[in-house]
Formats: sequence, structure tokens, C-alpha cells
Amino acid sequence: MSFLALSMLGEKPGVLCDAGDMLKHAARLLPSLAAYPGAFAGLADLHLESVRLGESDVPSLLGACGKLERLALHNCDSGLRTVLRLEHPRLRELDAFYCGCEAVELRSLPRLERVTCTLWMQSKNLPPLLFGKVPGLEAVTFTNAAMHGNRALGFGELVGDAAATIRELVLNFLNGRVWIQPQALCRI
Repeated sequence: MSFLALSMLGEKPGVLCDAGDMLKHAARLLPSLAAYPGAFAGLADLHLESVRLGESDVPSLLGACGKLERLALHNCDSGLRTVLRLEHPRLRELDAFYCGCEAVELRSLPRLERVTCTLWMQSKNLPPLLFGKVPGLEAVTFTNAAMHGNRALGFGELVGDAAATIRELVLNFLNGRVWIQPQALCRI
């Protein structure tokens, strides 16, 4: 069984990258996608760090990676305060770490089993993950610092309709409190 992985890391640590650095990293990645479609088609694991992809770039990238099973997005977005939308028929694992988008929408990921969402930007309107078609989702981990003034997130808002299939839920709000409605726990 062959396994092909690609990691594209920034020149600086992710938290030190600004929008210009992220756009520069995307400008290196996207021509490679066009120049080497066969290499991307065979990828099973893709790790991107500090890349700002346009909204149309995300479907192109994921569509080119036909065998993709694991996606790690560290300090990636489609622009500050946008919704990063993901769809893929084979993706099994997603790791979203410190993404500057308003939310990550898991539109149609029929094989997705595990999601880790760490250090997200607080939104006034949206939870960090929006669950669409994720019928196989079994494990979700949320880790974030609870900061004074952040709005409270209810359990139903964090996991939505995906609660029916989740078997493992880890909530780590570092220095904060976790509030869960008791009736929501009965659904897990």
C-alpha cells in the first residue's frame, strides 16, 4: 500500500506570518497544483501551514487530491472572517489549528471520522465548525482559551446535528468553563 504526503510549511512560525506571507505561500502552492496534477492526485495526507487560499482555490485543491484522507490546516484561511468550506469524498481526518476564518464548514465529508479544532478566532455569530453531511463522524476535539468577553458556546452549537454519531468528544477550554446542557448529553 503506497502513501503519499505533502507538507507545506511557512518560512516563519505560523503566528508570526501576516496576510502577505500567507498569500505568498499560496502563490507558491497553486502553480504547483497546475504543474503537477498527478502528484496531487496521489496525495493521502496534506499539511498546509500559513496559506491563504481564495474561496475558489479550496475546491480546486481538494478536488485535485482525489485520494486525500488527512488534511491539516495550520494558520490557514480564505481571508479573515470568511467561512472556509470543505467537501471531499474520501477525507477521514481534519486538523484545523489557529485558522483565521470565521468558521470551517464541513459541507459534504461522508467518510470523515475525526476532527480536531484548536485555537480558533471567536465569532459573534458562528461556532468554529459548521457540520453538514458528516455521517461517519465519531471523534471531535475542541481546544481553545476561554477569554473574558468571549460569548458562551452551547453544546448543541458546538456539535450540531453531528452529535448523533459522535462517540468521543473532548472539550478543553484551557482556563475556562464548559457549559453543556444535560439533555444534549443524552443524545451522545
